Amino acid sequence: MCCGGESKYFAKFQNRNRVVRRFRCVRCGKTFSEPQPLDGLRIETQKINEVVRLLCEGVGIRAVSRLTGLEKKTVLSIVETVGEKCARFHDAAVRNVKTVNVETDELYSYVFCRQVQNRTKDPERGEQYTFLSFCRDSKLVISFFTGKRSWENTHEHIHDLKTRLAGRVQISTDNWKGYRGRQGAIQEAFGVDGVNWDADKGLC
Repeated sequence: MCCGGESKYFAKFQNRNRVVRRFRCVRCGKTFSEPQPLDGLRIETQKINEVVRLLCEGVGIRAVSRLTGLEKKTVLSIVETVGEKCARFHDAAVRNVKTVNVETDELYSYVFCRQVQNRTKDPERGEQYTFLSFCRDSKLVISFFTGKRSWENTHEHIHDLKTRLAGRVQISTDNWKGYRGRQGAIQEAFGVDGVNWDADKGLC
């Protein structure tokens, strides 16, 4: 980055994907390129699209590496970069969602090892849950959170869900104790008037 002064068009060059413009700062004379859609990735866009498509179809990292001819580290770099971009877009775009029915559940997985083998109790290893809240009618994912299936993470997810909704809703959940009860995440976030709630049936 330069000193932040006024910049003017300086030159352009062709990379693997597109023509990239360069600019020069009038004040300090430094040159810089315009931002790229996927910063840090020097791979053809077509190859990145192929990696993302395979991952969305449930193909594993090692299999994607074999099918595309890319190193495993490169595939992981694509996952990290594209994932961060998608998360930022979702955070900015999915706001004030108008819906009546929301379903909330968790997807189970594990990182590096099973929880029973996580002897150091590392919170980033072992079993992990992805909390998902989505509109029952449109299937839009309104809020998500990945971490341990804990009381604190449940509350964080439900509070994030509340900030993205507009108006009163009915929330359907499983019977996970973090959701239900007068001390549960839904009651704490929405209050008695913000949500329809039936803890006995797993409906909130």
